Amino acid sequence: GGAAAKGSAAAKGGAAAKGGAAAKGGKGASSAGKGGKGAPAPGKGKGGKAGGKGGPGGKGGKGGKGGKGGKGGASTPGPPNKRPPKKMKPIFWQKVGVNNIPGTVWESKEIAIDFSKFLNVPHLERFWAEPPKKAKKKGGEGPSKPKKPEIQSVLDSKRTQTIGIFVQRAKMPDDQIVNRIVSCHECFMNPEDISTLIANMPTEQEVKDCTSFAGDLKYLARPDQFVRAVGKVPRLQQRVACMGIMVEFSEKVEDTLPLLEAVVVCLKQLQSNPKLKKILELVLGVGNYCNGGGMKGGALGFKIALLEKSADTKSYDPKVSLLHYVVDAIEASDPTVKDWVDEISSLELASKINTDAVENNMSDMERMTKTVLAELDAVGAPFNEHDIFKKRLETWIEGAQDSLKKCHHCLTQYQALLQEVIYFFAEDQRCKAEDFFGLFERFRHLYKKTVIETQMLRDIEAKRAAIMKKKQEKQDAKMGVTNSSSSREQMKEKDQAAVGNLLDSIPKRGGKGKGKGAR
Repeated sequence: GGAAAKGSAAAKGGAAAKGGAAAKGGKGASSAGKGGKGAPAPGKGKGGKAGGKGGPGGKGGKGGKGGKGGKGGASTPGPPNKRPPKKMKPIFWQKVGVNNIPGTVWESKEIAIDFSKFLNVPHLERFWAEPPKKAKKKGGEGPSKPKKPEIQSVLDSKRTQTIGIFVQRAKMPDDQIVNRIVSCHECFMNPEDISTLIANMPTEQEVKDCTSFAGDLKYLARPDQFVRAVGKVPRLQQRVACMGIMVEFSEKVEDTLPLLEAVVVCLKQLQSNPKLKKILELVLGVGNYCNGGGMKGGALGFKIALLEKSADTKSYDPKVSLLHYVVDAIEASDPTVKDWVDEISSLELASKINTDAVENNMSDMERMTKTVLAELDAVGAPFNEHDIFKKRLETWIEGAQDSLKKCHHCLTQYQALLQEVIYFFAEDQRCKAEDFFGLFERFRHLYKKTVIETQMLRDIEAKRAAIMKKKQEKQDAKMGVTNSSSSREQMKEKDQAAVGNLLDSIPKRGGKGKGKGAR
């Protein structure tokens, strides 16, 4: 059955809108019959579902009429829903449901639902109809341009990027880079540039892949062309590795040989410096005097660890340490003794030695020379007229072996002299070189600092004494003026008293004589 409008019952199970319920039995008639013709329905037909607010339906029985609904009315026709002849661009909206229409603006008669009565369809299709697709041009209209071949690379993307950056920064053609490699050019003979060169040298497989490229070489990527160019150099990896060894060897010699030479000089100075011995003598005397009569008194020597602790060994005056006292005493007896801090200045460099690191450097340098010697035997004929690699190796190996020999000599001398000096200062033979030199260097720094502090205190005391002296002189001068004024007053009083006494001693005369004398 069709849907009923407001207030009417549907035949054969049709849904009711707002309105009454359908009669379950009887011969009542409904407003809409089968097919919407309005014919009476059989009495035994099933009623529709209950609608909204409406009156009660008729009771069953002998065909009683169905109850009245709330507000009855005719069915509202919907707008036409036909597919347009042209494909239109859809409007994405949210439809209002049928049950939500009553009572709203959309139920108003002022809004026409049938758009066919007012809509200008041709004008609408002008903007919203899908435009016709452009037909592809047929082959006979004109010759097509050939597609330009793309740049190709056989290297992986990461290697292409890194090698590309290298050749771009080099700012020179590939053959010039090759010539600088085979001539061991100075532009590569520094730590930074040789590391970059080694990192960008192709492997044997990369050389093989780039060399086997069968396409047009002008479309081969620049990094790949660089690999093809340097790949022609025989024993490329070994050559570049030797260049790296030459740079690294020089760095290791600079780190090792000056250090060993400084340590040997320092050991000799520590053993022979008379001013350092004078300080040891004074510290020993102070310690034996303070420890006299006890178990620690009467010492013939002391462990040099006390030198480093002397700045923290305080007297009963917390402002005065053992080191302060030693500095003052040295300054009073022989001020030149304090110059020992400058005479053994090699302590600063010697204190940085690490015996294990020195020995490792020596082993590395020996290994490097052996590698270069092996390559010198294996290198073949020159690659081109710029190839002087073999000559450079021959010249370098002579200087490297000489430097290595000096390092070995200094190392042997240092090891022997170190044990001798450690024994000279009565220290444990197991004492490490870095600990031994570090102790003396810290004492040297403390002594130098204390000398400066003591001199500053002397200058302050001297200024204070000068100020006090001037103040005392002013007070003495003021007291001197006061004393001289008092003396003059006393002398004046004495003179006046003497004149008075003299006048009193003159005999008095009477009568006329007196008057004549007065005249």
